[in-house]
Amino acid sequence: MPVQATDNIQIFMEQIKEDITLIQENYAKYDKNLSKDEYAFNYWILSKLYNIEEDCIFDNITEYNDKAIDCFVHFSDSKELYIIQNKYYSVDSPILTEKLSDFLRRPRASLIKGNYNRSEELQNAFNNAIEDPEYKIFFHFYTTSTCKKSDFTNLIDEFNKFDRNLHKCYMEAKYFNIEDIKNIYYGETFKNVKDFKFDFTTPDKATFARVREDLKIGVRPAYYIITPISEIYRLYKKAQEEDYPLFSNNIREWLGESPINKEIIKTLESDNNKDFLYYNNGITMIYESSETSYLRDTKRIIPLINPQIVNGCQTTNSIFQALNKYTDVEILTKFASAYVMVKALQKDTNENDIFYENVMKYTNKQNSIPEKAFSSKDDYFYRIQSLFRERGFLIEVKPSDKTKFRQQYSSKKELIDILEIANKRAKKFDIGFTKLSEISIPLEKLLQITLAFVQDGHAAYTKKSCVLKYGHPIYKTFSLCLLDNMTIDSVLNIYLLHQKAEMDKKKGDGRNPIPYYLISFLGDYFKNCKNTKVELDKIFFDEASIKASYEWLKDITTEYFKMYVDEHKEDYNRMIKQKIDETLLKNIKESYIRWGKREDSIVKILQN
Repeated sequence: MPVQATDNIQIFMEQIKEDITLIQENYAKYDKNLSKDEYAFNYWILSKLYNIEEDCIFDNITEYNDKAIDCFVHFSDSKELYIIQNKYYSVDSPILTEKLSDFLRRPRASLIKGNYNRSEELQNAFNNAIEDPEYKIFFHFYTTSTCKKSDFTNLIDEFNKFDRNLHKCYMEAKYFNIEDIKNIYYGETFKNVKDFKFDFTTPDKATFARVREDLKIGVRPAYYIITPISEIYRLYKKAQEEDYPLFSNNIREWLGESPINKEIIKTLESDNNKDFLYYNNGITMIYESSETSYLRDTKRIIPLINPQIVNGCQTTNSIFQALNKYTDVEILTKFASAYVMVKALQKDTNENDIFYENVMKYTNKQNSIPEKAFSSKDDYFYRIQSLFRERGFLIEVKPSDKTKFRQQYSSKKELIDILEIANKRAKKFDIGFTKLSEISIPLEKLLQITLAFVQDGHAAYTKKSCVLKYGHPIYKTFSLCLLDNMTIDSVLNIYLLHQKAEMDKKKGDGRNPIPYYLISFLGDYFKNCKNTKVELDKIFFDEASIKASYEWLKDITTEYFKMYVDEHKEDYNRMIKQKIDETLLKNIKESYIRWGKREDSIVKILQN
């Protein structure tokens, strides 16, 4: 039986609906079936949970005459085949046991017989997978209902135990209800993972130390290597060629041609590049490997699988920029005496990630990386970044994102395209954007604005340092729960209202309206609201309701500033550090209404 849905599950369901609407707006002209929400849910599952590009999804859907299969995903690189059934229901809908039973029985039987005729691609993929011991075939059943029954667990267990020895591949079934889907959506999604392999080569004599074997300390295999910079260049070049994210666990990434990076390049290109080893702090990487190092002639080979440079991104990129101008022969000549220190730590798959997170954290802490850079590693924020990008706005999750976006949208056409998407949203607010910087939003800023709405303007001003600070209550109970009570469209609308106030403030006296206070006073109307998203939609329904709400909030905010300064004899800078004077705010609202200066537009809108 379905369990009663919590408020945040209801909000998540609204988020799915928003995403589906966006998919329909963008792709309905290519697939006429998208007008049906239950069909569009297939697109949502494939794009949001399996990271399939929307443009490529059509051939993955087998919904009609499907023999209990709605869609499939084949990751040939990682040898994974996903066979999927989706049920787009209300959150309190019951799920018949027969539905799951049918899915676990019919698709497998049809595919094993080789008579699945809805998709030749799926049948061929299954044929290749079932006799390959390296393949994994997953049967995934998704429902937007909260329903979970013991019958389901029994059916799944029976499927997973049955005929495991009859086929060479690994086969597994899983059932996901709406809560499971939410956890995947904001956490680790299914991806096509391909191992990246690189034979790291260095002279054997006096350049190589094995911490565990040679130095007889520690319990983790680790190497300290003095290696030619040409080897770092070769590693990075191969990673680029294979589209492998060498720096995905690096909180710095490439920060562009800063003065320090220019100095690194200048040193490398000078006649004294042999001194580079002594000037540079070196590179730290974590890698996976099942093979030990070995000798080949006078060279030491360290087989690296999936290396991640967690410290030294600037050094690596600078080496690449300096050497990429030359041929391989010229590199061996010009940079023959240039070396760099590399610390390589082999990851133990049986150990939790805390140790490796600390390696990243402490090696970067030496270089004055702000605490917020470490916090911004959460998958939750990357989902928010993805959702905002679909709506034309760029969230800077990591400090390096600003440089990355500048590079990605350096083309005039790409910049115009994303600005057009953003301005479709902004039009209702009577504002517009013309520059990349105007649609780029630091994550910390977005959280501050939303904190003003959820708590108040005082919190937005005084708790800025907490919104991305690991372990802080605001980080845990607010930042990592941002979308528990609102959808991404609600957050974006609040942000756009804030931007409207920012623009008006710049046009006016530079002080009024106070944007955080304006958002804070809007939030007062929703403090005891059971469904913030639904009520906010009334405020942001159209240009008229937005304008009426904004003008009321603008007047109240401006009057509050004036009255507060008069009564408390404090200037602007001291005022914003004080708690909101609720009595004064209430009196201002009542005075406006009593003397007919303005009606409370928000109350009027919410009551309709």
